[in-house]
Amino acid sequence: MKRAPVVVVISLLLSLTSRVSADGVPGGWQTSSDTPVAQAPLRALQGSTGLVVASLTAIPGHEIETLRRSNTGTGPPRIGFVRALPNPYAVQRNRAIQATSASREWNWRGTVEVEGGHRLRLKLEDVHVPPTATFWVYGAGGDISSFDGSLAHDGVLWTPSVAGQTITLEVRTQNGEATSFTVAAVGEMRGPDEVVAHAACLQDARCFTGLEDYGTSVAHMVYASGANLYVCTGGLILDSARTFAPYFITANHCISTAAEAASLETFWDYTTSNCGGATPPLSTLPRRSGSTLLATSATSDLSLLRLHSTPPGSRWFFGWTTTPPSAGETLHRLSHPDSQPQRYSASTVDTISTTCFATPRTSYIYSKPTVGTVIGGSSGSPIFKSNGQIVGALTGGCPGNADACGTSMRTIDGAFSSAYASVFKPFLNPDVTQCSPCVANQTTSCLLGNRFKVTMSWSDSFANLSGVGSRITYAENLPEIHPQFGPLSESAFFSMYSFSPKSIETLVRMIKGANINDKYWVFVTGFAGAQYTVTIQDSQSCATWQRTIPSGATTMLKDFEAFPFP
Repeated sequence: MKRAPVVVVISLLLSLTSRVSADGVPGGWQTSSDTPVAQAPLRALQGSTGLVVASLTAIPGHEIETLRRSNTGTGPPRIGFVRALPNPYAVQRNRAIQATSASREWNWRGTVEVEGGHRLRLKLEDVHVPPTATFWVYGAGGDISSFDGSLAHDGVLWTPSVAGQTITLEVRTQNGEATSFTVAAVGEMRGPDEVVAHAACLQDARCFTGLEDYGTSVAHMVYASGANLYVCTGGLILDSARTFAPYFITANHCISTAAEAASLETFWDYTTSNCGGATPPLSTLPRRSGSTLLATSATSDLSLLRLHSTPPGSRWFFGWTTTPPSAGETLHRLSHPDSQPQRYSASTVDTISTTCFATPRTSYIYSKPTVGTVIGGSSGSPIFKSNGQIVGALTGGCPGNADACGTSMRTIDGAFSSAYASVFKPFLNPDVTQCSPCVANQTTSCLLGNRFKVTMSWSDSFANLSGVGSRITYAENLPEIHPQFGPLSESAFFSMYSFSPKSIETLVRMIKGANINDKYWVFVTGFAGAQYTVTIQDSQSCATWQRTIPSGATTMLKDFEAFPFP
């Protein structure tokens, strides 16, 4: 007979207020709102699906069974397939479904059908869209997401996913700007019960108290690599300046390339309704699409990403410490094994058992499970001390063929302390020199009351040229001043090439989001094919915001949480 769920109290010393550590950073809270959503798509409101770009037959059962069998081994589980369209569909601005000469508005929409599909997303290639372009994807059941071209990486854009057997893409641009992309492939997520097998000793996190806050920091990850979709786990991690930038830790064997990071879709608050309760549909959860790979280490199996924006709601950010845990110390973990809602596990640090091949203790932490276990999609999940400080992220089990519920099982985590200097420190705790007041000169712009220093560097590999951007000034380029909030919006313009000193190649705009989300916003648009890096420093806090835009990118970068108030 199955035992009724019992809520168990675990002894976690929750440090939800500031708890200073000499060798690390305490965690903390951040509250954010959803990115402003553009006007709803026209065709979705009318309830029609539009042009059928492609219609794919169901995946044969033997292929699904092969996928299922492969997920009994090591590594992140494959949760679905990436299927190239038989005839990739090229979209150009002159193939509009609606255009008006008055507004010069342009719309296009098309649908991909997949027989037996469970959850779908589209892969767009050769993406060239203006900053004004707005995209939507939606399914027959009302699942809808909006986004823009900033999700593209090297001309490839993975859309958010929608539930069901159809996915409709709609795009709208203004001002007659050139727009083109190719609908090249569809990612098809299968139902978890079809392709994974669950361990019996996994423990529902909702059956334990004291974990709810930490759970807001942990995300279920779905990403594309090669011909498959994979699942892992990761978590938000706080920087020493407490900017609450959406830094995100996971495993190198989950995400190790910029393309994989760009394809990432994260699902948040993925928990059962109560202890042993129902599993919520992914469509009902907050989510974020896209990320940037900042640094990674195969030696310690750790990666640091930056999400495009913080998920909405109140979020706990894990702290961290560079001091390795001591022998016998209890460590805690929340993860999403095999696409399941959050599961809890605890383990004690083991410093004497035999190590596994290529995972020495200098770079990894070994621990013996005492509550629950980890499998498959748990990879990349942070392991943390009782005070909420991360000490590593999951690599896997040792030995590789051990029963996940057996007594011989040992978990292996990439050690944060080992990868700190090369992976985490440049972003989470950079060396900061004393910053000085902003003084505008030929290469520096000062924005929003001279508080923010803006500079730009660039590199053109095609022309074998590089340099520092030159500031372009115009008498008409004045800040917007509010009688209560002061400078609200201001722009900076930069040129690149010495032979075109007045040619605007990069535009940087900053906005003070007063009474909206109380953050400073940054918008960056480039008009050249060269790679360029924009650096902004807050002359009051010395915090630095930096982004590199790859060569060939024509999209607008938007960050609605670039700097905190005040």
